[in-house]
Amino acid sequence: MSSGWQTAKGLRRLRLPVAIACALISGFAIPVRAQEAPATAPSAVELKQKIDAISAALAATQQQIEQSQQQMRQLQQQLDELKEQMGAAAAAAPAAAAGVSTPTTAEAQAGSLEPAKVSIEERQETTEAAVKVLDQVKVESASKYPVRVTGLILFNGFLNHGAPDNV
Repeated sequence: MSSGWQTAKGLRRLRLPVAIACALISGFAIPVRAQEAPATAPSAVELKQKIDAISAALAATQQQIEQSQQQMRQLQQQLDELKEQMGAAAAAAPAAAAGVSTPTTAEAQAGSLEPAKVSIEERQETTEAAVKVLDQVKVESASKYPVRVTGLILFNGFLNHGAPDNV
C-alpha cells in the first residue's frame, strides 16, 4: 500500500513539468504566418485607377481655388471703387455744407433753421421717452453691493382628513 501511495506522490510531482512540456510542444506546433505574402496585393490596374481618381479630385480642387481667387479680386475691385466714391462724397459734402451755410439774406437763414429746429425737437422727445422707459424698468438696491435673487421655492404639503381605521 505504501508503494501505491509513493507512486501517486511521484506522479503529482511530475504533473507540473509534464504540463509545461505539453504547452511548449503545442506552442511550437502553431504555424508562423508573419513570413507569408499578403493575400490581396493591389494590382497595377487598381493602383492606376486610384491615382486617376486622386488626380481628378486634385484638378477639381485647383479649379475651385482659381474661381475663389477670381471672386476675391472682383470683390477687392468693388471695395476700392466704393472707397473712391466715399472719398469723393466726403469731399463734396463740406463744400455743399459751406454753400448752404452762407445765405445772403436773413429770411434764407430763418428758412433753413426751421427744419433743423424741428429735427432737434423730435430727437429730444425720442430721447426723453427712452429715458422714461429705462427709468421704469431699472431696479436698484439700497445696499452698497448689488443684490441678485435667484433660486427655487419648493413647497410640499399634505392633509390628513378623517379618522384612522382601527380594524
